[in-house]
Amino acid sequence: MIELYKIIIVIICLVFIVDRLKKRINKEPRQSLLKIFTTLFIWGGIIIITLIPSTYDHLMQLLGAKNDKNSLVLFGFIILLVFIYKILSIIERIEKNITEIIRHDSLKGIKKK
Repeated sequence: MIELYKIIIVIICLVFIVDRLKKRINKEPRQSLLKIFTTLFIWGGIIIITLIPSTYDHLMQLLGAKNDKNSLVLFGFIILLVFIYKILSIIERIEKNITEIIRHDSLKGIKKK
C-alpha cells in the first residue's frame, strides 16, 4: 500500500512536469528542449525514488556513496546544480530582454531619421 505522503509527492512532481510540458506545447519562447529534459529527469527521478525507494540505494552504491553522510553530500551537490541551472535560466532571460530593448531603441532611432 502506498502511503499518503508518497501520493502527495508524486502529485506535486506531476504538476511540475505537466506545467513545463504545457508551456512547451504553448510554444513559450523560454522553453527549450534542455529545460524539458532537465525537468523530466529531476521530477521523474523524484517520482521513481519515491515509489521505489530501493532505487536510491542502488544509485548511491553505483555512485560510491556507501553511507548516509556521503549520499547527503551528493544530494546537496545535486540541489546546488539545480540552483545554478535556475540562475543561468534567469540570466538567459535577462539577456534576451536586454537584447529586445536595445533592438527597439535602435529601430526607434532609425525611424526618427
